[in-house]
Amino acid sequence: MHKKRQINRILTSIVASMVALSALSQNGGERPRLVVGIVIDQLRSDYIDLLQAHFGEDGFKRLIREGVFLENVEFDVPDLDIASGTALLMSGTYPRVNGIPYSYVYDRKLDRELGRLFAEIDKSVGLSNTMVFVTSTGYYYDNTRPQERFNIPTGEFYPNRAISLLNMYLMAIYGNGQWVDGYFNRHFFLNHELIKEKQLALSELRAKSSEFLRQMSGVTAAYTFEEILNNPASAEARALHKSTVPAYCGDVVIEVSPGWLIMDQGNDNFDEAKLIRTNAVNTPAFIMAPSVKPQKISTPVDAATLA
Repeated sequence: MHKKRQINRILTSIVASMVALSALSQNGGERPRLVVGIVIDQLRSDYIDLLQAHFGEDGFKRLIREGVFLENVEFDVPDLDIASGTALLMSGTYPRVNGIPYSYVYDRKLDRELGRLFAEIDKSVGLSNTMVFVTSTGYYYDNTRPQERFNIPTGEFYPNRAISLLNMYLMAIYGNGQWVDGYFNRHFFLNHELIKEKQLALSELRAKSSEFLRQMSGVTAAYTFEEILNNPASAEARALHKSTVPAYCGDVVIEVSPGWLIMDQGNDNFDEAKLIRTNAVNTPAFIMAPSVKPQKISTPVDAATLA
């Protein structure tokens, strides 16, 4: 079950993952003796500018001063969270390959911790012999509804109600039975055992379910398992294709309109309302390594290339 989290919109963050890999230099040269990777949960590029006045000289400012600052790292993953974001960064592969599809921002102590870490590395092997990269998990958790003055359409989507309506629709076509097994994170799961027992084609029920769910308020698209894995025609479907692990994929996956809340009440696996957003949140990354010239890059960079 997901834990409810109270997130300060400006000054909360935790270090979600830190990987330090030691490597022996084979031929001398400028190969780093140590590689340090730091992934910061929900770090956003705009926070770097916003909070610079609070930074000391030995943390983020040192990364900016001595390293490469990638201002816009792209995570092409629907429903990105700490687990899928970190796995993508550390493996260089999307969830379809690495098998991890799912799983406060800035802390005033974080910048000082970076400074202390760099000082310790300097004492042990020297930063001049070290490659360091620091980045975020690529997503931002915020359920604050858009203000009414912006006239952004909003609404509430109730998965449990959708399950009931979809089940009644399928009963009207195929007879009595519990045709829908469950729901999780925009994925609807059909009852494969019942479908097999009735000697029906699973692909047919997926198609019928997809057609029905598309008609619901707040649903902008619905994709069947086959459309995601075999025939990703749209950009959204292609993103799902890269992010889908077949073993965890539902029979139908829906897209919900931006500004709408998914009110997943009564589900043991996920009891938080989730606000759907499509506005871009820039994710920063810093690379500090021998012979790397300090610079700032604003061109979008695929997160998988950072591995």
